[in-house]
Amino acid sequence: MQAEADRNRRDVPEFTDKAGGKGKVEAFTVIYRANGEVEHGVTMLRTEDGRRTLGRIPASDTATLAYLQNLDRTPVGSTGNIVTAADGMLEWRVG
Repeated sequence: MQAEADRNRRDVPEFTDKAGGKGKVEAFTVIYRANGEVEHGVTMLRTEDGRRTLGRIPASDTATLAYLQNLDRTPVGSTGNIVTAADGMLEWRVG
């Protein structure tokens, strides 16, 4: 089994905290407060040049949060926009 795992191993993409343009969702989560309200979402993204980055989804972006939480299909593989927020953090928006 280890030999098969070794054969299937791929290079780990470089991580960046400076990105823009399109980002494809590789993984995501939505974080909730103790009272059940959404705190924010987080996406692990693949950038157009093949690097990885994180994108926050603020609680105010209800459209993107609803897209991530739609149980009728997975958002993994979806492409959206990576933007830099006023606080310098990267955010991901569906579309």
